[in-house]
Amino acid sequence: MGKNNQNKDKKKERQEQKEIKQEPQEKISKVNLEKVESKQDAKPAEKEIESKEVEIEQPELKVQAEQETQSENKSKDKKKDKKDKPKKTDEEKEVETKERKERTTFVGNVPLETTNKDLQKLFKKYGDIEHIWFRSIACDHESKKTHKGKIISGEFGQQKQSKNAYVLFKTKEHAHKAAQNLNQIEIGGKHIRVDLEDSQKDFDSTVFIGNLPWVLDEEDVRSHFEECGKILNVRLIRDKENFIGKGIGYIQFSTKEEMRKAVDTKSGSLFKGRELRVKKAVEPKRLEKKQKKKREQKELQKNNQQKEKGEKTEELKTPEQKEREELKSKKEESRKLYMERQTKRENAMLRIGSKQNKRQKPNENAQKPKDKAQAKK
Repeated sequence: MGKNNQNKDKKKERQEQKEIKQEPQEKISKVNLEKVESKQDAKPAEKEIESKEVEIEQPELKVQAEQETQSENKSKDKKKDKKDKPKKTDEEKEVETKERKERTTFVGNVPLETTNKDLQKLFKKYGDIEHIWFRSIACDHESKKTHKGKIISGEFGQQKQSKNAYVLFKTKEHAHKAAQNLNQIEIGGKHIRVDLEDSQKDFDSTVFIGNLPWVLDEEDVRSHFEECGKILNVRLIRDKENFIGKGIGYIQFSTKEEMRKAVDTKSGSLFKGRELRVKKAVEPKRLEKKQKKKREQKELQKNNQQKEKGEKTEELKTPEQKEREELKSKKEESRKLYMERQTKRENAMLRIGSKQNKRQKPNENAQKPKDKAQAKK
């Protein structure tokens, strides 16, 4: 009995110790819950005060938010319109491109320093402009930046000291006016070339120049040919990737007499240590016809030479050689017949028959020894 009483006392002591440990934890949890509830009650009041202060102190934020929402709605509407619009056919696209080309003007030999605003000031006088963009800008190949980064930082290459531009007007008439009035105007020490993008080139008063240096400026060529007459256009042919010259170019004069004078006086003249090759320019279609005629003439000459050689060799041949050649010709004719549709089936059937005979022969040979053995018996 004494032992049982001792065990009961120990159990009571353990339970009392556990209760003492749990009481402070429960108090702490109750205190935390009261704090959280008080914060939650205080938060809405604070939010109301803050919202009132924002409304009073910063009314501009509301305007910005409204503008953002409007822009988002507009972008969504545009996307919906694009989805709803039917796709254009190839014919419709061709018509649009033609109409766009008629309204665009090409501007060549533009100084590298000119900006979009400078061109707008020039071309605004002749009509409303939709868009202006620049092309064929030569940059430094050694720098590791992107092409756009090179243009922004002004890291241009030495192979070309100018760039090209395109100006898109709202109507054809404005583009024609700009091309007529602004061609060969001097900007930044360079004579710009203004022409319609879809205009047909006049080859009657133009000169072809060959053996030009690769690194070259349009102004240098212009100064060399200025004595011959009034120059309307200077066009140097360059590589599309490197923008280095290919050694050829064209100059358009105002009259045919000036063009002939340039051919007579400047052909064979020295230009930067090179003898120029100056001729009257020819349309590309006519050039193709001339080249075809030259090729046909060369082929005829080769054929005639081969025929003459063949006739001479036939005279020197012996009768045995002639027989061999006749046999070869017959074999070639038989091969051609073999490949015709009429004879293909017959030859195929003959092949199938020969294969079947080859398969049957070993069976026949296998039967022969049995017959011999029977005969001996």
